[in-house]
Amino acid sequence: MSKVMKIKLGADGLGTLQFGNSTVGCGGKKGMNYPKDLTINTSDKKGTHISGEYDAEMPFAILIWGQRGVYIHQWPCLENSSGCLHLLEGDAKKVYDWVDGRTRVLIEYPW
Repeated sequence: MSKVMKIKLGADGLGTLQFGNSTVGCGGKKGMNYPKDLTINTSDKKGTHISGEYDAEMPFAILIWGQRGVYIHQWPCLENSSGCLHLLEGDAKKVYDWVDGRTRVLIEYPW
């Protein structure tokens, strides 16, 4: 059986990411229609990814939506995402290390 990660975003794009028995804060882009049910695997873990669009370093990057280049990754703040799902330092590594095989990602948002 695969693991399940649950992401719940509020109207402002800020929310929580639940994995295993842990929950951390996360931030996405308000109004972005993320796929609501995805599956990722260890091959989607990219270590430190460099955004081609923004020339930004994204530590502990996990690709969740390849068609749009959307990652879960570490960022200095949860706010102001251009589309990726931001996690704070420490939290990003915990999530990255937790993904060790097939993982279902469920995303909820009010828009």
